[in-house]
Amino acid sequence: MDKITDKIKEAQAKYRPPNPIKVLFVGESPPSNGKYFYFGCYSLLRQMRHALEEDQSTDTFFLTNFMNRGWYFDDLVQSPVKQSELRKACQEARNDLASRVRRDRPSIIVCLLRGIRDDVEAAALMADSDACVYAVSFPPQQPRAETVMHQLSRGSPITTASPPARLSDIALSVALLYLFCCKLCCSTRMTGQRSGIYASCDELTILNLPPNIR
Repeated sequence: MDKITDKIKEAQAKYRPPNPIKVLFVGESPPSNGKYFYFGCYSLLRQMRHALEEDQSTDTFFLTNFMNRGWYFDDLVQSPVKQSELRKACQEARNDLASRVRRDRPSIIVCLLRGIRDDVEAAALMADSDACVYAVSFPPQQPRAETVMHQLSRGSPITTASPPARLSDIALSVALLYLFCCKLCCSTRMTGQRSGIYASCDELTILNLPPNIR
């Protein structure tokens, strides 16, 4: 493990709340310039302070309050990675994130980049977590992200355009969809017709469940 990764883990340990964690924020990977959320003087930290209207607080005061709220920041990929290798690294990091989700037992997981939501949801499923997974655009001071941050800070229900399902319900939906497709395929083979249903789970967008499923 390199020196930067060691330093990151030390900073995380300093501001780590006790388990179970209330809200786990997940970034993509640490930057290669040696800066980090828990080091202070970092753009993501400033943007979160702004989203929570705490611009006047010091980094140390904000991070302490962040911890006292039961909030914790982690990255999907825990070491700096070249941009050209990042997509592969995110996919390979799913198992490692799953072990941390299993350990931390968060109630809510917020992806700070929409592009990593599939990886984070996959990790949460591997961890058999019932956490709700939300994704917001980076930077987090955009209107929708600001709304999510305020609702989290007040302990209010998170209202979004497409509410996430709890992962246990997602797994059930996957199983039901699989059984339906198997039954349909068997039926069409018996009648000699072509089914035409060979889409992957992603193509069927099974995660876009109705709002009443949470």
